[in-house]
Amino acid sequence: MQSNTQIDQIRFDSLRAQLRSQGFIEAVVVTGSMEPVLPVGGKILIETIPNPMSLKNFDVVAFWDGVKIVCHYVVAQSAFGSGGPKLITKGLRSGFDLPVDASNILGKVRCRIPLLHRLRETFLSKS
Repeated sequence: MQSNTQIDQIRFDSLRAQLRSQGFIEAVVVTGSMEPVLPVGGKILIETIPNPMSLKNFDVVAFWDGVKIVCHYVVAQSAFGSGGPKLITKGLRSGFDLPVDASNILGKVRCRIPLLHRLRETFLSKS
């Protein structure tokens, strides 16, 4: 999601507020770190979660790494370091990320919107 665009704290907070008010947001995958599960150009739904520490291993999450929004899967939870609990995440085609503060978790990637649905939506909206 938006990995080619830098996201500052204000934009991240705005996305989080939108997610909380709507329950979900749509996003477009722009890198291949989670292919083939999340293909480049694919649309995804990110859903709000009440407690980031309720996430389980292999849940796919969207988080802010301080520069961009990243979608990777959870591999572990940790309480080490300062700043409270953290999640350890990893992309399918990349190494492990630095521990992610629970406060930087945007939400859970609930599903991928299939291409056929997107095509149908596009053609119906133009008629």
